[in-house]
Amino acid sequence: MRPLPALELLQARREAAGLARDRRERALCSNACLLARVLEDEESGKPVFPDGKAVLAELTAEEIGALAARWNAFRQGNDPEMAHLCPDCQARALEERCPVCGREKTGRKIIVNPAFDSERFLELKGGEASD
Repeated sequence: MRPLPALELLQARREAAGLARDRRERALCSNACLLARVLEDEESGKPVFPDGKAVLAELTAEEIGALAARWNAFRQGNDPEMAHLCPDCQARALEERCPVCGREKTGRKIIVNPAFDSERFLELKGGEASD
């Protein structure tokens, strides 16, 4: 795998737009076109696939997703902006987080308020308090 210059990223997006028939196919086609550009033979340095269509024909959707995730982790690990971070902050930056709230995507954390009074809540809500 190799870092991808901005021009090649744009070319991959344009190729993917030509392959995708609707918006549901866009992500898979985008990842396939990306992989066609970043996957290289280790010995020769030549691309493993000629284009995104070849990636789609050769790999499963799960393989494409896993390789795209690996490239993303590789890219973030080679990001010069991360070079100035300490190891703990680099690890936090590589965690998958929700783009809306910023929480980790590993699972929903349940927050319990120990001061919550359920009887008072029901009373104010108009329900009946338990005896």
